Amino acid sequence: IQPAVSHMSLGIGRILFDKLNLELEDDSTGQTYSVKDGMLKVYDLQVGKMDTILPGTFKLFDFKAGELSMVSSDKMYNYVEKGISYPANVNTLFIDSLFVRPNYTNYDFTSRYAFQTNRIEVALTDIYVYDFDSEDYLRSMSLKSPYIEIGQMDMKVFRDKRKEFHHLNKPAFQ
Repeated sequence: IQPAVSHMSLGIGRILFDKLNLELEDDSTGQTYSVKDGMLKVYDLQVGKMDTILPGTFKLFDFKAGELSMVSSDKMYNYVEKGISYPANVNTLFIDSLFVRPNYTNYDFTSRYAFQTNRIEVALTDIYVYDFDSEDYLRSMSLKSPYIEIGQMDMKVFRDKRKEFHHLNKPAFQ
């Protein structure tokens, strides 16, 4: 995909995107993303002539969403975050609840993989990510923080302990 390039210098004091409802799908992997009831407020946007417009262009922004969800590329898991808030002046990411939900029951899930696989179901509530560097997150897509606080964590892990059966066809006695 060709990156978007600005053909003119642009300076905007504040942009408000209210009532964001967005669904994206990656055709190459089948991975899907969605934002429901979102709000994005971008401050001091400066784009020079012939600059490439990337997510890192937004240095200072506020973000809220009722729900963010992602389906993994193999369609085995749903990742859902509810009640997300990131005010830029506090530099802390707030998440009411985060869920990792498998799309199949225990043995249906493990039958789609080889033997000795894990099926993990997670529910986290009241999550605070302090000193959240949004610019670094948008650039590298990896969450880095010196301190993360989780109010409650529930995990269910199912391990398929079956071993692969090596059946040999032996000739019968004559």
